[in-house]
Amino acid sequence: MGKEGLVKSLKLFIAFILIWTPYRYVTGMLGWGVLTPEPLPLLVESVVKLAVSFGLVYLFLRWFDDSWEDVGVSRRGIEESLSLAALGSVSLLSIHLAMGGKPDLNLLGTLHLFLVVGPAEELVDRGYYFSMMASDYEGRWKFWTAASLSSLLFALSHLPIDLLVAKYGLREVSLHLLSVFAAGMVLAAYYYFGWNIAGPSMLHAVMDVCGAYIPFEDSTSQFMATGIGMTVVATIPVIWWFLRRSLRSRSR
Repeated sequence: MGKEGLVKSLKLFIAFILIWTPYRYVTGMLGWGVLTPEPLPLLVESVVKLAVSFGLVYLFLRWFDDSWEDVGVSRRGIEESLSLAALGSVSLLSIHLAMGGKPDLNLLGTLHLFLVVGPAEELVDRGYYFSMMASDYEGRWKFWTAASLSSLLFALSHLPIDLLVAKYGLREVSLHLLSVFAAGMVLAAYYYFGWNIAGPSMLHAVMDVCGAYIPFEDSTSQFMATGIGMTVVATIPVIWWFLRRSLRSRSR
């Protein structure tokens, strides 16, 4: 069992945290929220996030002699990736709306989620972390090991922001990191089919839209809708896997 992918991922993780944490701390002091409706903060956030995410990944790909295709940026698998993510996205949105969520969309914020947040975070967290770690493993544990480790880094990357910017308490931090870890596991499953960041980027943005722009009258309803929605979304890759396996068996 090799450790090269883990080392690559940890190095990128450290580089990302060292750049992103001070930026979010400063913008947090200025009162610039990630989903603010103001055009200027969103523009700055978009430029910085894309530059940091794509710039660091580019440098690491050059450093380790890897390619963009190795981290899910290619045409390979894009049809399956988007098809699977579309099923998950429609399911999640439908459940939130059916359970009483009231859409209150902000156009700029929504575009920011789909065009910036989804692609930038998925490139780093699934494209790089998951792909590099998965390259170290073979067999049935390949997915679970890479998904767990990459989701752990995905969750830990939120820790400095939770503590320094949002100033959450222990309970809030624990719940947030646990939910981010769970979301990372689900997104890794979607990335695993197709090995393309397009699908997970879409689903990631839809998850954020549900959390930010489809509010409920009370927190209990929102918690239930999120729990049921994510459970359904998590079962879709499993069903997809069984269908693919069944079709392959019949074709032999």
